[in-house]
Amino acid sequence: MTSACTVTIEILNELIEINYDRAELYRIGAIELKPQDQRLRQFFNQMITNSERFINALAKEVEIIGGKPTGIASIEGRIYRAWANVRTMLSKHSRYSILDSCEDMEDLTLDIYRAAMQHQELTGFLREMVSDQLDQLLHAHDKVRRLRDQAKKLTKSH
Repeated sequence: MTSACTVTIEILNELIEINYDRAELYRIGAIELKPQDQRLRQFFNQMITNSERFINALAKEVEIIGGKPTGIASIEGRIYRAWANVRTMLSKHSRYSILDSCEDMEDLTLDIYRAAMQHQELTGFLREMVSDQLDQLLHAHDKVRRLRDQAKKLTKSH
């Protein structure tokens, strides 16, 4: 296997890991939401589905290249989720704190995707696929930020 293939596999596996982390945080967030937040729970479920779709597409490409897709979340992701859980518990599971944790995860996800796009080893179809996922993540990030900002305004008015 060439060094370019090895680097490409590492890049794709890093994207798989962040999507595992992202999906898990949205799972936790959906559980922590109050019963009246059904629409937000549905949105979180859409984010989980998107991450799972990204994971499957990325894993397929890792296998085609001859690598083994990672099957676990990253250590950083596990630490982040533990921190997010504590933060959410301390703030009494507020809609704002849950969305704030999700927005932080979206920032981290975007950073990792942008870093992946800087690698010249990512070419052709793979570059296009990662770029498409990045575009979708940008839209998701913007929506999460808007929802978080709305929740913050509601929190201040009460």
